[in-house]
Amino acid sequence: MNIEQANGIAMTEILRKLGYYPVREKGDELWYLSPLRDEKTASFKVHTGKNVWYDFGAGRGGDVIKFACNYLVSGNDGSAVSAALKWLQAFDTYTYTTVTYAKREPDPAERGFQVLKASELKYRILTNFIESRGIPLELAQEFLKEVLVRNNRTGWQFRAIGLYTEAEGFEIRTEDLKASVGAKSISFIRGTELPAKEIHVFEGMMDFLSAFAQHEKQHFEGDVIVLNSVSLAPQAVPYITNYRNYKKLTTWLDNDEAGRDATKYFKELAVNESIEFEAMNDLYAPYKDVNDWHVQTLKSKPPSTPKP
Repeated sequence: MNIEQANGIAMTEILRKLGYYPVREKGDELWYLSPLRDEKTASFKVHTGKNVWYDFGAGRGGDVIKFACNYLVSGNDGSAVSAALKWLQAFDTYTYTTVTYAKREPDPAERGFQVLKASELKYRILTNFIESRGIPLELAQEFLKEVLVRNNRTGWQFRAIGLYTEAEGFEIRTEDLKASVGAKSISFIRGTELPAKEIHVFEGMMDFLSAFAQHEKQHFEGDVIVLNSVSLAPQAVPYITNYRNYKKLTTWLDNDEAGRDATKYFKELAVNESIEFEAMNDLYAPYKDVNDWHVQTLKSKPPSTPKP
């Protein structure tokens, strides 16, 4: 990687992978809590059009390389350009040709919640909930974040499980809550095969992780779309039709009326696109969804005998 290539990596993507998300947005300007120092009021600005940043609290800014050097200094990892280039290689990911949605203003209900910080999933109440659904913690930590959420109407803050969405928001879960932060949107997860030849469609995050766990925690070779609601099925269509390498579409939707209707919807899409289609419903019938089936299979397994 050279300097020009490094400066082409989106600052928003770097910050997202570091666990930082915009606190507010104004046109091309996104405001974050600074990743370079501790602060309570967002003063770190990213201009998405120019792909540059400025930390008003520290009085410095620049391009991607400049950010990497400053970030490595804050973590005592060295600040030379060569070190920055090596560090940035982790953010230079394979890019698909997908659809870009025009940003819209969230409706009043969506503005109710705001993510203040995203970090590794560790909060005991959340990890207990994850494990109660049969999901190994190390697996959940690979795909989910622990997000600190503020209810803007009440000022109340709480922790939740978060799955990043294509609208640059989160689908959040607690034991008692299912909600969205930002515009309601699907989540897209890349598989290990490049280019991918198969696309899997799940309704929710727990279903995806359950199938993953049943798959002996081996990554899917194909790509994955988590709908986060069957009503968002149309959002998935451009991701499937605009990417011409898919040869198979596999659905893992619920065994209820809404799930059956969505399965039919994707089957018709596969026929129209002349790609193979498979619905996995028989695998987890008579249970309502993949997660229910997964939990029951774990309960039916005989307990392991400790080794002498």
